[in-house]
Amino acid sequence: MKITTRLKRRFLRNILIFLGVCSTGFLTFCAKYGTLASNFLNAKGTIKSKDSSSAISGIQVEVKNSLLGAVGQTDSNGLFSVSCELDNSATSLDLSITDVDGPSNGSYLRKDTIIVLTPGEIASQLKENVNIMLVKSEK
Repeated sequence: MKITTRLKRRFLRNILIFLGVCSTGFLTFCAKYGTLASNFLNAKGTIKSKDSSSAISGIQVEVKNSLLGAVGQTDSNGLFSVSCELDNSATSLDLSITDVDGPSNGSYLRKDTIIVLTPGEIASQLKENVNIMLVKSEK
C-alpha cells in the first residue's frame, strides 16, 4: 500500500510539474491558440479631383480589411498615409474614400476601391503611389 501511494504521488507531482512548465510557455510543443498571423502594411498615395486633377484635402481613407481599423486623412497636398494590419492571407487593400470636411473644398462622392498588392509590396510592407480620382458631387 505504501509503494502504490508513493508511486501515485510521484506520478501526480510529475504531471503537475509538466503542466506548470507548459503553461508558462517554456515548451515549444504546447498549443498556443488565439494568435493571428498578420502582416503590417503602410499605404501612401494621393487623392485628386477627376475633373481638374487638383489635389483634395480633407478626404478620409479607410482600410476596410484591416484587422484593427486603419483610417487616415489627406493633407493640404492631397497626400495620405495609412498604416494597417492585414490578415496573413490578404493580397489586396479594400479602401473606402469619403469626403469628411463637407463643402469647404467642394463635395465629392464616396468611392470604394480594391488595390491589389504584389508579393514584393507585401514583403516590403509598403504600397506607394496609390492614386485615386474622385468625382464631384452634384449637390
